[in-house]
Amino acid sequence: MGFRRVPRKYIGRRRSLSGGDLRVGLIVKVELPGAVDLAKRIVKLIPKDDLILERRIARKLGARAGTKREFMGADAVITIGGDGTVLFAHSLAPNVPFLGINLGERGFLAEVSPREATRAVRLLKSGKLEVGKRERICGSVGEKKIPNALNDVAVVAGDPGKAITLRAEVDRVFAFEVKGDGLLLSTPTGSTAYAHAAGGPVMDPRVQAFLLGPICPSFPRISPFVIPISSSVSIRLKNQGRKAMVVADGRRVCYLRTGDEVKLRRSDTPALFFRWSEFYQKVREKLH
Repeated sequence: MGFRRVPRKYIGRRRSLSGGDLRVGLIVKVELPGAVDLAKRIVKLIPKDDLILERRIARKLGARAGTKREFMGADAVITIGGDGTVLFAHSLAPNVPFLGINLGERGFLAEVSPREATRAVRLLKSGKLEVGKRERICGSVGEKKIPNALNDVAVVAGDPGKAITLRAEVDRVFAFEVKGDGLLLSTPTGSTAYAHAAGGPVMDPRVQAFLLGPICPSFPRISPFVIPISSSVSIRLKNQGRKAMVVADGRRVCYLRTGDEVKLRRSDTPALFFRWSEFYQKVREKLH
């Protein structure tokens, strides 16, 4: 299994925001219908001095925006939006547990429905929501570090419509070489996102594994691989004169040159989230 570092204050605890001693961040996709009105309801449930507002919702509310340092030091982050909003929150405060209120389409990461929002925040305040963990991916390209990814890390063509050839190794053993739009390494959490769109299986988040698969392969037609979570993965760009880039959770990290090696593995620090809904219920509602 390996050593898993979780911030000490979260181990074996439920988090309580009561008593005014803990700080909570609020991140809102303000352009979504109803998002600002819902944010106003949430703000009323949290003492002003304990609230950290992301700049866009702060502007809408006429309040001070919190800094990235303040968000990283928060005890909880609440998002209002979709799964993309949760991923943004994760990039802003990667080691803080999050509670996602869903105004988007799917809502695998943003689990709480708008009608449940008030109850969820009150339960969080009273310490009745448990903190769970989700696997993340870390890695590097040369000296360039890849930020911890909650969903996936992809190596994709830098020029739309132009295929690239990539070589993949698992634990330094050659696995396959494929020509197509790219390659994707996904966590169990990410198996319902980009990996699912690329033809991969849905993975129960309790499964200790990664999913390694091609994106729109032209040759050969390789199926995705489910590999041990302890695996190290290496991906190299083979084409001369072709562009490729590394993308972590939908955000570009860097461009690749021919022969560059992308090294990926399990992160030592999992993502933290407040448990809300049941996984198979979400699959039935969102994917079927």
